[in-house]
Amino acid sequence: MIWQEFSHSSLALIEAAEAARASLAQRCTIPPSPSRGPAPTTIDVTRVPRREAAFVYVARLLGFRTEQGKILLKVGFSGDPRRRSAELNAAFPTIVPLRWRMIRQWQMQDLMQAYRCEQAILTWAERRQFSCGGEFLLIAETDVQICEGYCQQVVGKARSVTDSPTNVGKSEVVRRQRPRRSKAAGRSTGKKKVKRIRRAGRRVELPSQR
Repeated sequence: MIWQEFSHSSLALIEAAEAARASLAQRCTIPPSPSRGPAPTTIDVTRVPRREAAFVYVARLLGFRTEQGKILLKVGFSGDPRRRSAELNAAFPTIVPLRWRMIRQWQMQDLMQAYRCEQAILTWAERRQFSCGGEFLLIAETDVQICEGYCQQVVGKARSVTDSPTNVGKSEVVRRQRPRRSKAAGRSTGKKKVKRIRRAGRRVELPSQR
């Protein structure tokens, strides 16, 4: 019913959404805060390597702009940003001119490292009053470059800590031990080997050389 009511004008839909948001904001007293969801688990149900490469991404909602000229960004992490973008856009009906587009992404070592970078960026956005709740940022278009620069700083710091020689595990030193010689092998049998020869019609036993 809602889509049929506003199918003739996307601007009317956006205005109605802004009015509903303003009404909810007046009733809600909880200040917006970054997402504090659970960290990714390291237990694999499927046979996928745990240290799978992941990405930190910044996506922009195309077709959205407030009266003050601010745009909506989303900060997140995913093992496949292209698939994640398709999942986000699948929630929009085709008649709504809104689409998420990845504007920046950085490859990390694993999902846990990407999650920590995401949380650091969201905490910084909250201090700068860019956060509008969850993992979303309501930001002026002139401040997008500042946001990207800080994201690059967080990612670079995380990579440098990971690649530091102090964090690289020490290689195990395997000492080669000579096989121990059994005492029984070095002992003499106690039996003398003799050579039997015949001399002058009689047998003479001589000890063998050692």
